[in-house]
Amino acid sequence: MKIAPQRLKAFLLDAELLDAKSLEAAEKRAQKSSKDLGEVLISDGKITEEDLAKLEAYILGIPFVDLEHEKIPEEILRIIPEPIARTHNIVAYRQSGNTLEVAMLDPENLGTIDFIKKTSNLKILPRLTTRLSLKHLLAQYRRSLESEFGNIIKKESEAALAAPYSVEGKE
Repeated sequence: MKIAPQRLKAFLLDAELLDAKSLEAAEKRAQKSSKDLGEVLISDGKITEEDLAKLEAYILGIPFVDLEHEKIPEEILRIIPEPIARTHNIVAYRQSGNTLEVAMLDPENLGTIDFIKKTSNLKILPRLTTRLSLKHLLAQYRRSLESEFGNIIKKESEAALAAPYSVEGKE
C-alpha cells in the first residue's frame, strides 16, 4: 500500500508523533536512500511499525488489528490455504456468519481479496496488521500441521533411527 509521503507527513504532525524538524530530516534521508518515509522513521526508531500501521489504517479507513498473541481456530485458519497466506501476506482470523475478517499487510491487494471471496463464498473484511502479527499468524499454520501430523512423523523417524544400519557387502 502506498500512502503519499505528504499525507503521511501531515498525519504524523497532526498526531504529534514527530516534530517538524525530525520529520524533515527523515524525509531528506528517505529521498537520498530511495526508501519510503515510513521505513526510514522505523529504522531511525522515531516511530514503531505498529504506530505506522495504525496511522496507515486510519488514513485508509481500514481497521487495525494486533493479533500477535491470538490463537486462531484451525477451521478459520484453513479458509485461506497456507501457500496463498504466505505469498500474499493475508490470514483469516475471524468468521461471523458469511463474513470473514482477514489480517493483511496490504489491504489494497484487491486481487487476493477477490480470490478468497470467490473460493470461500464469504464477504471479506480486510484489516491492517503488522509484520510481527502476521508472522505469528503464519506460524500457526506450521503448528497446526505439526500437531496434525506430528505423531505420524515422530513415529516414522523413531522407527527409522531405531532400525539397524547395514551396508551390504561390508562386514
